[in-house]
Amino acid sequence: MSSVCFNGIVGYKELGNLLNDDKWGSKEDGSGTVAYVLMENENETYQVKFIWKEHVYRKHHYLLSCGLMVCSFKIDVQDFVPE
Repeated sequence: MSSVCFNGIVGYKELGNLLNDDKWGSKEDGSGTVAYVLMENENETYQVKFIWKEHVYRKHHYLLSCGLMVCSFKIDVQDFVPE
């Protein structure tokens, strides 16, 4: 098992560089509600964590590699009223 964590605002920027998208952590649903990946607030720092697990199945002389990737993060949702 392998894992990597991105913490706080620095982690947010690192992920933005990796994804080539500095606004990767927000999504608007079209009705004015926006969900954000929460990385930091005035009291706490949060993380985005990626975990990769791999298992190799063997049958006779055949190998099959299967992977599972899990990403965990906290979100915050805000409603905005158009002016």
